[in-house]
Amino acid sequence: MSEIVSANRGELDGGELLVRTTAEQISQALMQYTQLVAKVSNIDILRRENVRSLFYEHLDGFIDSEMNGYTIKKNITPSKDRDLVVDYVIPDKRPLYIFGVLENTKAAKVVITCLTFQTQQMPFRSLVIHENADNLSSFNRNRLTNTVGKQYTTLEEFMNQGTRYIRDEFSA
Repeated sequence: MSEIVSANRGELDGGELLVRTTAEQISQALMQYTQLVAKVSNIDILRRENVRSLFYEHLDGFIDSEMNGYTIKKNITPSKDRDLVVDYVIPDKRPLYIFGVLENTKAAKVVITCLTFQTQQMPFRSLVIHENADNLSSFNRNRLTNTVGKQYTTLEEFMNQGTRYIRDEFSA
């Protein structure tokens, strides 16, 4: 980020973004400052999106490495409706459907998917792993809570407790 700031004739001073100017050049400096803030903000947004996009890769990597004692199928459509996709399935008489939820759109899809399967009287158990449940709207959090069987509010919680939960589910 410091390269972008200096390339746009700005300065970082203790976390503050500055553009030095004179009274005669204040309007030009204001425009320059506005552009600088926009560029720095875009970097922050891109950085957050890049980190966010790793959630599914981390979840996938954990499931591949730590749950290799189970037969796990990925991206399964257990019904005739091809729009209802389950991220991971551990087959059984009552299979365990596992969903990774990063944001509100995915949360809504999971609710619709599980409610549809319930309406179709499909036997299944459901597990949701959130990147961070606090990032969801209260509406989607409530709908998930009322629809799915088990949730982990963060990926870290699932990494710490999820394998034990799944083991217990399949040993019962």
